[in-house]
Amino acid sequence: MNRAVRQARWTDDWLDLHNYASKIGDEEWRLSILHQLQSGDSPREQELMEQRREQLQHDLEEVSRKMEGIYLRLRDAESGSIRSSLWNAAWQLKKERARLASLLRGSEAGAGRQRGHQAG
Repeated sequence: MNRAVRQARWTDDWLDLHNYASKIGDEEWRLSILHQLQSGDSPREQELMEQRREQLQHDLEEVSRKMEGIYLRLRDAESGSIRSSLWNAAWQLKKERARLASLLRGSEAGAGRQRGHQAG
């Protein structure tokens, strides 16, 4: 099934839900469905956003593991040049961790808005 057909079915399904919400008088649900229709986030787009969040979380955990390893090596390092290299690596990882955390927060904020509108 191509993208246009999937999108048409998705829209039809949401319109059916909108009509049902109107029929039973659930205004809050009707408005959340209307918002979903206006945003146009199909299930595939939502799945892609979730995969992106999962990848960001995985990357963040990996950076944290690497930082932990560096800090353990720093504790045992005796040479000044090795300590300097390790501190530099830790600093780079710290910046990467901050970048990933920021992306993850932005991703989760978008997902939270989506879930809030769907739960209505």
